[in-house]
Amino acid sequence: MTNFHSGTTNKKLLALTISLILMGCNTGTNDTAATGHEPEHGHNEASLPGRLMISDADSASVHVLNTEDLALVEQISVQNPISDLHVSPSFRYALAVQKQQGIVQVIDGGVWSEPHGDHSHDYTKTPVLLSGEFNEVTPSQFKIEGNKATLFYEGDETSGVSAQFKVLSDDSLGKGQELAHFAFPYSLQGIAQIWGDYVFTGVKGEGSTSQVPDRIGVLSSHNDHFHYEGMFEVTCPELADSALNSQKDVMFACADGVVVIQDGGDHFASKKITNPASITAGERIETILSSAKSTTALGLTASKQVFRITPETDVLTELNWRTNAEQNALAISMTEDTFALLNTDGTLLTFDVNHDFNKVADIKIWDEKVTLTGTQKIEMAFDPKTKLLYISNPANKTLVEVNMAQHKVNRVIDLAFTPSDLVWVGIN
Repeated sequence: MTNFHSGTTNKKLLALTISLILMGCNTGTNDTAATGHEPEHGHNEASLPGRLMISDADSASVHVLNTEDLALVEQISVQNPISDLHVSPSFRYALAVQKQQGIVQVIDGGVWSEPHGDHSHDYTKTPVLLSGEFNEVTPSQFKIEGNKATLFYEGDETSGVSAQFKVLSDDSLGKGQELAHFAFPYSLQGIAQIWGDYVFTGVKGEGSTSQVPDRIGVLSSHNDHFHYEGMFEVTCPELADSALNSQKDVMFACADGVVVIQDGGDHFASKKITNPASITAGERIETILSSAKSTTALGLTASKQVFRITPETDVLTELNWRTNAEQNALAISMTEDTFALLNTDGTLLTFDVNHDFNKVADIKIWDEKVTLTGTQKIEMAFDPKTKLLYISNPANKTLVEVNMAQHKVNRVIDLAFTPSDLVWVGIN
């Protein structure tokens, strides 16, 4: 185990010149004048349904549906086809990432709540594309923690553009601004994980020429800037993902296992849980999913082997969800209470996050196997208000609504377009 004492700077571990600047992007707007419609106003947030935003696989647009009747509310055009669609930390906005062009546009979902003394007022208006956008090279990883998020830009090695990440919130997104901006002296396929007043991020170890991080650095936040605190001694070759569990343990997916960073009071302690023998040869954990209610997280490989990550016992134990070797996973979803996996047989498997991921139910979504072509993908989005799960299917252009409490399909609707990414926006 490696200890790193916060508040100390170890320049021998990482000889970097890292700049932090507080910057604003093009000014955006979320006021009423942007839509030409006065927002509707109410006192009971339960009266306002959320909305689904679905990117179009065949055009540069987003379709916004009302979750009450799944009717189209608005179709919003963006500049280029969308590579990724992310929901903002407080669920008001969607970030339409256009990776190849280095553009991230922001769509106001039009459903939000504002505190008023001992109660809240909720509002709804027509969804709108804000004028503010974020323009940097190769936007990639987007990580939410609490009411903030980090958006990582990889930069470009060939043209000499350095990597960076922006810290964002719903308030800053509505203004077309960032809360903070952190720049590396090199391009990097990195990630930035917020942890209270700190950010943990992948960095290059001394002598590394790879575009993928192999070490973990830590930054401390001081109002409008960060202080670089140093690098952990533990290595993390080919760092790919990160997550926090309910104990605020920070977990990083590495080629040889999972690095866990824990709060030791006046210091951070780091350790590595090595890959188990049961992991498929040539694979590693690439994705980590976690819940704010569980100390155990899940690690997924490329072939969708699933492993419980248990920092208390330093073990990775496989969650055997397959009933035959031919099954694979089409889509996955993690909420505070449920891990859901849609397999190639068209069955949605659900597991209880709060009880060691014990199996809860098998819900039949489709009777026939789905065949996807090209870049098609099935996506899932969870509505925390109604506890309904939505599944988009580009193969037959349908949207399925699943009642997670009753373990059944509520309804299936036909879409007039081919769905790609899917997110829920609204008052959580």
